[in-house]
Amino acid sequence: MENEKHGLLNKIESNYPKPEKKVRTKKSILVRVFNRIIIILALFIVILFAVYFLFLKNKPDNPITNIIAPPPKTEVTSALIKDQLSYWQEFVTFKYRYSNICTIKKTGRIFSAYTIVKYSGVIRAGIADITEAEIKISEDGKKLEIKLPEAEILGNEISSQEVFDEQKNIFMSVKTQEIFDKIEEDKMRAQDDLLTDGLLLNARNYAKEIITQIFLTAGFEEVIVE
Repeated sequence: MENEKHGLLNKIESNYPKPEKKVRTKKSILVRVFNRIIIILALFIVILFAVYFLFLKNKPDNPITNIIAPPPKTEVTSALIKDQLSYWQEFVTFKYRYSNICTIKKTGRIFSAYTIVKYSGVIRAGIADITEAEIKISEDGKKLEIKLPEAEILGNEISSQEVFDEQKNIFMSVKTQEIFDKIEEDKMRAQDDLLTDGLLLNARNYAKEIITQIFLTAGFEEVIVE
């Protein structure tokens, strides 16, 4: 009886073979990894666009926004150029620092007095108001013409002064106003000497050179400054 059961079971098993075990190959593993990477990238792109439309769409200065949708190009106009020049206002292109020693003497029949003063100053020259420049831009926006105002002295100030030596007595002394008047006379002489040497011409030429280089760097193909 027992042998008959075993024979019957063997006969059934022979008719229905056991399923084969699936063997995972390297190729199948790589395919699964690749599919997962594709899914992760797709999710990342969806999240990126969701963040853009929800938070960054109205922020043109945001770097992510600029990559997805670059801001519109600003048209260069004469008004825009003047607006940029307005940041300079007083355009100093020449500075000259000087120092000197002046002596103020006073003499009488019996008494005398003197004061020796050492001082330093600076002379500034350039364009007083550069926004007064005349600006013309070509129709294609490639050529810029600027006519500058004349250069002028913007300042001549004493930056420091000290009494180097002096002699005075109760009957005679050098007054403070006399010292100021002497220094003023000397500093105006220094200014006149610079003007004779072409100070204003040099200041204007420096202004032309600086402005030309700035706007060539800004993208204009031709810049003429007069």
